[in-house]
Amino acid sequence: MKTIKKFTFVTMVALAAMLLLQTSITQAGDRDSDDDQGIDIPFAVLLDGIFKPVPVGGGPKDNLGLTQVDLSDGTWSKVKMYPVSGGPGDEGENGAAGTFYARIGRGIVAYDLPRGAFTATFTGADVERRNDPDGSWTQEGTFRLVIVEATGVYQQPLAGGHIHMVDVLKWRAGEQNFLEYCFCHVHRKLVQP
Repeated sequence: MKTIKKFTFVTMVALAAMLLLQTSITQAGDRDSDDDQGIDIPFAVLLDGIFKPVPVGGGPKDNLGLTQVDLSDGTWSKVKMYPVSGGPGDEGENGAAGTFYARIGRGIVAYDLPRGAFTATFTGADVERRNDPDGSWTQEGTFRLVIVEATGVYQQPLAGGHIHMVDVLKWRAGEQNFLEYCFCHVHRKLVQP
């Protein structure tokens, strides 16, 4: 018999707090730092806001150096990312640390952060979806992803790494848009002893 886990907003906040606490209490010997690059791994970012479509030809210059995606093909949407702990230290517009690209409901995403980018594919999820009478819906839960490629300062430490997402995604039928609130906890590749 399969057990279905129900997530409420309070549960999501508790899970996010647990991830952040885990990051902050990681022992120095367990935390990797690329001192010359100015990033700590693991790190966490927050995806927060309304997804905006990326028009055909409107993707980032040079596709961020990524080969697994085409961010200018007109099928992508983007939302801002904000620093939570470790990782990217350069804040840009309105405190944002970068941009997250997704094709909602498809299996690959891209992260554009200061000094590099990476793509990741979904490998598993524990989610619940609630439908509203007006056609809107809310999806809450956790996702697991594997990082398939990385550029810049993230290339060496993150290629083959993984991401754990604690996510609330809403489709608002009246406004015809997606609203994201998601903590992404990013880890380097696990090494076998």
